[in-house]
Amino acid sequence: MNKYSYRILHEKILPIPSGSHYNSRKTRSEFVVRQFAPIIKGRILDVGCFEKDLSAVLPEGVEYVGIDLYGNPDIKFDLESGSLPFDNRSFDVVICVDVLEHLENIHFVFDELLRVSQKYVIIALPNCWHGNWRWILPWGSHTSGKYYGLPGDRPSDRHRWFFNTMEAVEFLEVKGKSNNAEIIMLDYIIPQRTVKRFLLHIIFGRHFLNWAVSTVYAVFEKKY
Repeated sequence: MNKYSYRILHEKILPIPSGSHYNSRKTRSEFVVRQFAPIIKGRILDVGCFEKDLSAVLPEGVEYVGIDLYGNPDIKFDLESGSLPFDNRSFDVVICVDVLEHLENIHFVFDELLRVSQKYVIIALPNCWHGNWRWILPWGSHTSGKYYGLPGDRPSDRHRWFFNTMEAVEFLEVKGKSNNAEIIMLDYIIPQRTVKRFLLHIIFGRHFLNWAVSTVYAVFEKKY
């Protein structure tokens, strides 16, 4: 795996993004297994698993446990209710993709992910700025009510936090250090085509990451 330095955000040097993207839970799970194949082994905990799409694409021999309040998890559990129901270092890898932003107690759950991991934690956070400039245009998209805004009917699934790429990376870095874990890989999902990506970089400079990136993936390795 490549080890990225966070200085890229301050020195205006951009890493090479994966260029990969996905449009469903199934293709997202395939991306995770493909992108982080070197560490997807042993006993895996999938936090916020919903219908356990990840379990269907894991390599042979991997032991899978899915936990969620909704869907069809192995263990039904409300992540807002307290500590994860596992002992310290129970899993070789803990995976938590597009989940933390939905939780009020995001900081506590982050700590729990590190606590129950033996070695690695894979976390994905969205860039909430991505595409949201369209909200202010008369002809723009107004389908964000599920996550933001003020819809007439109470949604069952909402984001509790609104942040951009650089804020997400700062959060990941700070929380990793407080849990004695090092980020060994950052992966930026940038769905735009190459020309649009280049233009955004020219226009926004180092803030390019705040506009172009849709999701940030971080791989943590625990230190003892």
